[in-house]
Amino acid sequence: MRLRTIFLLLGAAMHLSVAGCATLPSPKIERGTVYLVRFPNPWTARSTDDKIFVMTLPFEYEVRKAESAPWSQLLFALKASAAPISRENYTVDLGRDVVVTPAPAGAWERAVPIRGGNSYFGDTGSDSFPTLPYDSAKPVFEFQNRTYERTGETWSRFMLSPEKTFFAALTYTSPGKPTKGHIIFGGGEPTRGEFYWDVYATASGEKVASGSFAFNDISPGIISATAQWIADKYLVLPRDETAQRCLLIATTDK
Repeated sequence: MRLRTIFLLLGAAMHLSVAGCATLPSPKIERGTVYLVRFPNPWTARSTDDKIFVMTLPFEYEVRKAESAPWSQLLFALKASAAPISRENYTVDLGRDVVVTPAPAGAWERAVPIRGGNSYFGDTGSDSFPTLPYDSAKPVFEFQNRTYERTGETWSRFMLSPEKTFFAALTYTSPGKPTKGHIIFGGGEPTRGEFYWDVYATASGEKVASGSFAFNDISPGIISATAQWIADKYLVLPRDETAQRCLLIATTDK
């Protein structure tokens, strides 16, 4: 499979900037097609006592698609299992330019939720997303009789796509080293460094996408915990805690 490397920016600037958010350096794309998506406004929701609040990570994206739409046209919102969905929902068109616009009235309700998932180290496991045994001290990971080397210094997550066609190895490197963290409040991960993604085809072991981006004021654990697959088409990685910027990493160039 022959893949292209396409770096799609919203606008001409080589850095991404959102009002109220720090400027982020551009990601480094080594292989595959990657789309940079920027949502124009903070995500908000209405609480049970009718107050508006701002949503940030670890809320997760919900992605839908109109039944007749191509995979290059998606709808995004932000959600949590025990909280309302965001008041904002957007249409994202992945063409030569990435175009993000408020979804037309009724489009979100008519669209079909896309099967996704986040299978990673430490999950309790399920039939769809089984727990994958690993040794965090080893620089390699063995899966289906193949050995894969980690790119960063520390493992973060290993994610199977819903149909198990692809898997993503997420790692990071940081001058700060992870510590045990608080027994109740957790934590212990560094909040600056370089975050890496490597996407492989499970059948052949071929690497189909790879790259990295600098992270700051966000832990790699939060990035990985809120990363998700959109079917077997895209891997979504949030770039900051506002969830206003994310990467869509395509598994195919078609």
